[in-house]
Amino acid sequence: MKLNNVTPLGALPIVIHNNVHEFTAAEKKAVYDLPRIDYIQKGEEDIGSSVELSKNNQVFRLKKFAKIKKLFETRAKEYRDNVLEVSDTIFNTMSWITINKQGSAHAEHVHRNCLFSMLYYAQCDAGDLRIVLERSSLENGYMFHYTVQKNNIFNSSLWTFPLRTGDMIIFPGHLRHSTTQNHLERDRIVFASNYFLGGKMGNYAYKTAFKLNVEQV
Repeated sequence: MKLNNVTPLGALPIVIHNNVHEFTAAEKKAVYDLPRIDYIQKGEEDIGSSVELSKNNQVFRLKKFAKIKKLFETRAKEYRDNVLEVSDTIFNTMSWITINKQGSAHAEHVHRNCLFSMLYYAQCDAGDLRIVLERSSLENGYMFHYTVQKNNIFNSSLWTFPLRTGDMIIFPGHLRHSTTQNHLERDRIVFASNYFLGGKMGNYAYKTAFKLNVEQV
C-alpha cells in the first residue's frame, strides 16, 4: 500500500534534469584539446579507479564552453530559488571536466568548500553515479540492523542514479559519491561545478549578520 501522508522530513535536496543540452562536436573537440592529468585512487571495488581531470579548474572562463556555463548558471539559480527556496547569493567557485575511459571508475569522494555541486553528463553510455550516506535516515535514530523488505529513502544508505548523456544532477557537496565502471568503449565526459554562498549573510535582529566575500582563484 502506498501512503500519501508520509513527509520525508530532513530529506536531501537532490535534483535530476534530463536532456539539458546537446553536446556539440566543437565542444567535444575543445574538451580533448584541454591538458589533462590522471587521478588514480584505490576504490572499494576490485576495479581500476582512474579518472582524467582537466588541469584547468575554471573551464567556464573559456568562451568555447559559454553555452554550458549559461546552462549551469540557470539551473543553479533554479535550484536555489525553487528547491532550497532561499534568497542568499550563490557563486560558482570551480568548474572542471572529468573523463572516464573504458574500464575505469571514479573513486568515492566529497566536494569540500561548497554548498552544492552540479554534474552535466555530456557523454555517458555506461556507469552510474552512487551517493553513499554514513547511515540511513532510519539508522540515524535507531542504529539497528534492520531486515529491509524494499529499499527506500528512509532505510537506504546508498542510492544509485543511472545518469546518461544529456542528464544533469545537483546535490549537496558534502555527500560522498562515486561512479561505477565505464565498461563501454566510448569515453564518459562530465562537466562539474561547485557553488558556494557569498555576500550578506544572516540577520541583524538575530545577531547572525556578516558579509562573506567569495571570489574565484
